[in-house]
Amino acid sequence: NRGVTWITADSGYTSKSVSSLAASHSLVFAGSDPSGLFLSKDYGASWSEVDSGLPQTPINAITISNSIVYVGTWSGVWRRPLSEMIGPAAVSQPIPTKRELRSYPNPFSQSTTISFTPEARGYAEVSVVNLLGVEVARLFAGELDAGEHRFVWDCATGGATGDGCATGVFECLVRMNGRVERLPVMRLR
Repeated sequence: NRGVTWITADSGYTSKSVSSLAASHSLVFAGSDPSGLFLSKDYGASWSEVDSGLPQTPINAITISNSIVYVGTWSGVWRRPLSEMIGPAAVSQPIPTKRELRSYPNPFSQSTTISFTPEARGYAEVSVVNLLGVEVARLFAGELDAGEHRFVWDCATGGATGDGCATGVFECLVRMNGRVERLPVMRLR
């Protein structure tokens, strides 16, 4: 919704100061000033401190590369295998990258059902945009649980704004947990 709605993601984050962030799928690292490195394994829903062995200086930079976490502080650059922080099984398992976004029927005449299956709970936005990227229909905005969800884009009941029900190609967008999935949909008369 163009940044109008924000949800706090700092439950258990004991330092209210954030000097750096890094994210990879459901993992989010936050560095604080004056010191401390925190890890969330669930898109920021809960946090734990993981700075054992780091000097007590502000965390200025964090990056993740090839399963290694790099941290920049005032006293140098530090690295640690991600597996030591979250367990080797969690690193070696493939992380889902698709929500299986689908639309049926596609192409459609009057309405189409858009479905997807998020793997974790979170705030979601489901919308339809034209080829210029202008939103023509907002199908949903709010919290969703994991599991399959379906939303209907119905042009027969005026479920769009402006040229949203014109004949042509549109794109369904699902924004959830820091990712955006896109699916072309086509309306025929």
